[in-house]
Amino acid sequence: MSIVSKINDLTPSQWLFRSKSVMRRTFGLGADAHKIRKAFNKACKPPALCRDIVENFSKKDDVVLDPFAGTGGIILGAQMAGRKAMGCEIDPKQAQAYREACIQMSSLFTDYDQDAVKTCDFFEAYAADSSPIPFVDFLFTDPPYFDMDRRPKSLRWFKGKGSQQRPMEPFEGCLFKGIDAWKTFMSSFASRAMMLVKDGRYMAYFMEDAYLSGRYVFLTHISAEIVESHGWIPQGEYIWYNEGRRPGFFGFPSKMITNRTHTSLLFFLHPGKREKEKKDERNETNGSPVG
Repeated sequence: MSIVSKINDLTPSQWLFRSKSVMRRTFGLGADAHKIRKAFNKACKPPALCRDIVENFSKKDDVVLDPFAGTGGIILGAQMAGRKAMGCEIDPKQAQAYREACIQMSSLFTDYDQDAVKTCDFFEAYAADSSPIPFVDFLFTDPPYFDMDRRPKSLRWFKGKGSQQRPMEPFEGCLFKGIDAWKTFMSSFASRAMMLVKDGRYMAYFMEDAYLSGRYVFLTHISAEIVESHGWIPQGEYIWYNEGRRPGFFGFPSKMITNRTHTSLLFFLHPGKREKEKKDERNETNGSPVG
């Protein structure tokens, strides 16, 4: 008798392969309207990569939500996987780039929904005081954090190449006015997501650490603690080894700065209302603060 998965449509052999924590794949830069999307979002993720992740945490026809859709890599990947995709993007230029990508990628056999990404603010569209009924089977996103590509860069030591150093300026001046502002944003995101995702289903997000003000900041760890404090149960991490990311001589010759050629994907389980109530009761009994 075959065992039916409660999470996805993968076969046992597919499940075994997809459970590997490191994803080492190269995605063609010319595929999936990459040029159109990258023009407005240099950190856009490959739809084929996003399709694989969506397939791991959802079933066909499930609802997948991306609160910060950008140019739609996750939304496109979800549609590739046969899911109902919907996303929010506050930047109209990026939302338009998604629509143009849909036109380029649509063919006789596949038709992408140009209206899947709405030009709207996630926090306004799903306001906390509206108490929406959970409807999302899988929440998957690439949250905003640092606009590294638009910030000033210092010249690399090897000037003959005319290359530039990885940015190492202070936190101030980027998308958030300080790391505390970013933490507040992540806290609001985790809380709002808890209201939207169905009991026992998953949330996942891409995250990278950052080198700021002369020190390495573990944003993956910080964000995971914030998300867990809102009741999400940490379940694991994927590492996408991006073989296409070009290395540079960062910090040479006086300071060792690694070439970060990977992106983390952290995923969490919605505990369900009763499980969360039990946790809150235990916290109150033990005298510890409720997350």
